Amino acid sequence: MTENTLPSLAKFHRVLHYCTAPWNPERGRLSRNCVGCTGYTPSTFSGEPECDHLDAWGHCRLASHEENMKRKGKIVMPTKIDWCDETINPLGHWCFGPGGTRDKPQVCAYCYAARMAKRGLFTCPKCKTFCEPHTHFEQLEKLAKWEKPRAVFVQSMGDLFHPAVPDEWIKEVFDACEKSPQHHYLFLTKSPDRYLKLAAANALPKRNNHWYGMTVTSPDQYAYYVGTHQTFLSIEPIAAQFDPALLAWGCASWVIVGMETGNRKDKVIPKREWIKKIVNGCRDYGIPVFLKDNLADIWGEPLIQEFPWEVE
Repeated sequence: MTENTLPSLAKFHRVLHYCTAPWNPERGRLSRNCVGCTGYTPSTFSGEPECDHLDAWGHCRLASHEENMKRKGKIVMPTKIDWCDETINPLGHWCFGPGGTRDKPQVCAYCYAARMAKRGLFTCPKCKTFCEPHTHFEQLEKLAKWEKPRAVFVQSMGDLFHPAVPDEWIKEVFDACEKSPQHHYLFLTKSPDRYLKLAAANALPKRNNHWYGMTVTSPDQYAYYVGTHQTFLSIEPIAAQFDPALLAWGCASWVIVGMETGNRKDKVIPKREWIKKIVNGCRDYGIPVFLKDNLADIWGEPLIQEFPWEVE
C-alpha cells in the first residue's frame, strides 16, 4: 500500500481519524500525537489498515467517548453526562428521594441536583425549592426540533417515576417521545416498582428506542426487570462490591458504572476489583457495559464505553 491509495480508506468503518503522520507500509500510521491512529496496522487478511484497539462494538479503546462519537458522525452534546447526548427535564428540578414525601423528603446525600438547587442555580422558583412537584412540559418541544438521532436522558434532575408523580404526567412524556421516534430515550428511577405497576396497566411503552433504567448503588438493593422491556442498571455511585449473581444479570440490557462526584466528606472511592467484577459479569452474560469517565484513574486502562443500540 502506498500513500496515494490512502483516500480510498474512507469507506472502511474502522478508520478512526485522518492524520498528517506518514504511512508506513509495514507498520501502518504511527503518530504519537493522534490517539485515534496510534493503533493502525495493515490487516493480516486484506492488507487494509485497521485499528488494533477496537472493541466488539467498534469503539477505539484508545480514543475518548467524544472522539468515538465524532467518528460515528454524531453531535457531541454539551451535557456532562457521558452516557447520553442530551438531557431534558419535563418535570423541572425536584425530587423527594427514594421513599421520601413532600413533608419528609429523603434526598440522597450524593444528589448533584440537590447541590445545584442549594447553590441557587435554578431560575424557576419551584425548582429552587427542589421539593415542589410541578412540570415544564415545554422541554418536550425540543424532541421534535432535534432531527438528528440523539440519546436523550429524560428527567435527569429528578425521578419521573416517583410515587408522587401522577400517571398523567408520565403519559404526557411518553406521548411526546412517541412523536419523535428518531431518538433513544433513557429513563432512570430509584422507584423501579413503578415500572411494574405501569406495565401491569399497559401504560409502559415497549419500544426498541425506550430504555428503562434503575439506580442500584449497593448489593442490598433490589433490581426490577419488566418482562421483555429493555432495562438497564445504573450502578452509580457504586458504594460497595457487587456479586453479579445477585442482580440477575441475564435480564439487563445494559449496565452503567460510575463513582460519586464532588467532595462530600463520606464519599465512597470504589476499588478497582469492584469494577472488574462487574465488567466480568457483563462479559459472561454478553451485556454491554459503560464505565463513566470518572472511573478513569481507578480503572487504569482505556475505559469500556459501550451502548446497547450499537450492538449488532
